[in-house]
Amino acid sequence: MKSIYLFCWFYLFFTSHPQAQSTFSKRYHFDLNAVVLTGVEQVSDSTYLIMGIARDTIPPYLVSSISVLIDGQGNSLHENILRNPLRTVEAVAQDKRIDDRIYKLGYSIEPGVGTKALLISYALDGEPLWEVYQQDFRDTATFFRFNDMVVSNDKIYATGNNSYVGEGDNWWGAVLAIYNTEGQLVGGFVYEDPLLRTWSRAIKQVDDNLLLIGGVRDNYNRTWNNYQVMSKLWAVDTLGNLLWTWQSDENELQQGIRDMALAPDGGLVIATAIGEEFPINDEAGIVYWDHCILKLNANQEEEWRTLIGSQVSYDYNSYHRIIGLADNSGYVATGFGLQYYPDADPLTGNVWDYGGLVSKVAANGDSLWARIIIDPTVDSLSEYHECLDLIETSDGGFFVVGEAYTPHPTLASQQGWLLKLDEWGCLVPGCELVSAVTEADGPRFKLLLYPNPVRDQLSVYLGPGELPTGSTWTIYNTAGQLLDQHPARMADATYLLPVAGWQAGNYWLQLRGPTGELLAQEQFVVMK
Repeated sequence: MKSIYLFCWFYLFFTSHPQAQSTFSKRYHFDLNAVVLTGVEQVSDSTYLIMGIARDTIPPYLVSSISVLIDGQGNSLHENILRNPLRTVEAVAQDKRIDDRIYKLGYSIEPGVGTKALLISYALDGEPLWEVYQQDFRDTATFFRFNDMVVSNDKIYATGNNSYVGEGDNWWGAVLAIYNTEGQLVGGFVYEDPLLRTWSRAIKQVDDNLLLIGGVRDNYNRTWNNYQVMSKLWAVDTLGNLLWTWQSDENELQQGIRDMALAPDGGLVIATAIGEEFPINDEAGIVYWDHCILKLNANQEEEWRTLIGSQVSYDYNSYHRIIGLADNSGYVATGFGLQYYPDADPLTGNVWDYGGLVSKVAANGDSLWARIIIDPTVDSLSEYHECLDLIETSDGGFFVVGEAYTPHPTLASQQGWLLKLDEWGCLVPGCELVSAVTEADGPRFKLLLYPNPVRDQLSVYLGPGELPTGSTWTIYNTAGQLLDQHPARMADATYLLPVAGWQAGNYWLQLRGPTGELLAQEQFVVMK
């Protein structure tokens, strides 16, 4: 009777909240060797196009670009693979839908020839229409890629970076390429610095004749320590003429403009990170970064900044995308977050959690929530999840795409990852309502499980609190047999626990401290 009672409680909890949204986490390999999802666009009221790259199973096993039409529950309706026998086709950057076309950016590598920028045009069902492999505007360039674009007045404005040999150093320059909507190049520009490296990540259209290109200026081409890293803006007209520039303080390490969103008041909201340099040895240093969202007003003066989440500084911490919400309530950003634990967990010896990060700030910069989603499976020494792109859905929630890497003996370890989150960024509905448990004699943590019953992957939200080092997840059947265990290293986080292939029945999920003390428990049901 107890299991029936718990099932009814979950049913009532999630059905008695009319605003609760359907959420899920899905991984895709499409029978390919590796998959990364890098973009998502809405096609109709009920369908979406997810795009990315895949390592092919056909010799010579090059990287190809994929596009998959899905329904609102993430089910594949139609798949396309853009293969080229001579080169990789890596559509890893931003995408845009314009009327009945979707454009996607990236780069391509042809052995013996070099790296060219890539522009692909798709029909709304994901069928490739044409692709452009763009040689750099200078013969000395060794690398050329596109990162972001806007489409205006029947022109595509694609920005990115190139590298070339200049004065004995390897230089990068910020690039703007202008195409017509059929992929014919009509203009190309490079905005470079006489001393430091520059590259661009984002572009936004301010008005009919003003484009803002956001990127970075740094000295990585000249030194192994004493780094300079600054955010930079280039303002250009629609002909590519440079109008003015702005950069952040030279005395602060600012990771650059990873992405940006226009504010309703004419300001600019920037996804970046704030860094601190640490020595590796006498000759080299490394910069560790903290996620940051900041706003510039219309005069490029900083109005506010917010450091995001509880993740520790790390050299890989970064944002990839930020969007302004339709109701102007704030901004949501996706990226990569990390948590470090100085004492290794008792199961794996691992001291890191590499997780997908989704966070929201209000229009005035107040931090509203930061969700990190991790897979703590026992072989997680090299496990990571990363969120690369997102869109807002009609119910106020979000589709988020990225990659999930978990070593697996038979399946592709690197798989495409699709999340449907609710408006509070929760994968487990109700996570926004959970606060720290304070009862002295009761459970020290609150657990929410979803879905319950479950078929293949149980999402577990662990509420906030001081989680003892060396804590573990343990799963038992109703006979008291230990079936699985995983490290639990982070509170106020969502864990993904695999249960695929388990027998149908009732199970207990327990959170236990380092000496075996029970911190929290809930029952769940596996169904076929």
